[in-house]
Amino acid sequence: MSHASEDKPRFVDNFAQKLRADGVDAWLDKWEMLPGDSLVDKIFEEGLKEADAVIAVLSQFSISKRWVKEELNASVVSRISKGTRIIPVVLDGCEVPEALRTTLWEPISDTANYDRSYKRILASIFGTTLKPPIGEPPSYTAAVLANVNGLESIDNLVLKSSCEFLLENPDDPIDPKDLFGEANPAAPPKSEVMDAIDVLEDRGYFSVSRSFGGGPGHWGCHYRVRVVQRHPDQPGVPGCTQARDPAYSATPLPITPTRSANPSPPPIDLV
Repeated sequence: MSHASEDKPRFVDNFAQKLRADGVDAWLDKWEMLPGDSLVDKIFEEGLKEADAVIAVLSQFSISKRWVKEELNASVVSRISKGTRIIPVVLDGCEVPEALRTTLWEPISDTANYDRSYKRILASIFGTTLKPPIGEPPSYTAAVLANVNGLESIDNLVLKSSCEFLLENPDDPIDPKDLFGEANPAAPPKSEVMDAIDVLEDRGYFSVSRSFGGGPGHWGCHYRVRVVQRHPDQPGVPGCTQARDPAYSATPLPITPTRSANPSPPPIDLV
């Protein structure tokens, strides 16, 4: 650690102790040097030469010190010759020396409270990252239907959930709030559900009735899933049941349209 002696009591001593407690073999002159030792040999041959990283504590005191300047010059040479990492730590908002201005430094404004900066410095020493891990994608982004051409995963989810509702409630219109409202914590955002309903209506899967008003909890529409005939003697069987009951024909007949303006959608296969 390159520093000025004036910075020891207010920062350097505690900082070096924290580093050692976290597995870093911090080299501090008062721990490594005894009366009669050669300053040049100890600092430049033992300290800097063997260091994997050099922490330069820059302050209003250190930037004017001759020894600190010499250590920084040696550190820059070491970085060029063998890849030693230089980590400038800036106190007092002082000016960063020219040799380090192209190196990202860590400013510390409060020497009694610097946990966030300390974690960043520690990560730099060990070559790790503070980037949060990637979690699991939301359930609604998974592919929930077999290949339904032209539908995104969110469209598939809305279609599948609506089909499951239809199997249990064949005579009831669907209020999207009941399937995708706040009571369902795994539901996608409302705006994405409404966009999916528009897509499925355009593709002919849904017949939608819209309304206005009703307050902030009102979603503004109800819809029905259009049905198919699976077999000549089984009229009105929901297209959603194909994967649930092998007794139905694998090749459904065309959907009986509810609105002549919409094309017949392809059959729906659940996985």
